[in-house]
Amino acid sequence: WGAFLLQSGPHLVGIVQHLVQHLSCPVTVKVRILDNTDNPYQDSLELYTQLVDAGAAMLTIHGRTKSQKKTETGSADWKFIQ
Repeated sequence: WGAFLLQSGPHLVGIVQHLVQHLSCPVTVKVRILDNTDNPYQDSLELYTQLVDAGAAMLTIHGRTKSQKKTETGSADWKFIQ
């Protein structure tokens, strides 16, 4: 599933909530920058906030979009990460 879960923010948030409620260890989430939206940066930040509110103990921001893979990797968006 990986980055494809980012296309369904509510589903991903629900998974994190479920894991937090049923596990005794911290739940961490690795995310990418959304690229299927008109405002990728703002929408990404909103999703990240929802994930933390759902109980994620830590987020790791990959700094690339789902479409940046294999030969299309390109550079990470360090400005966004900051």
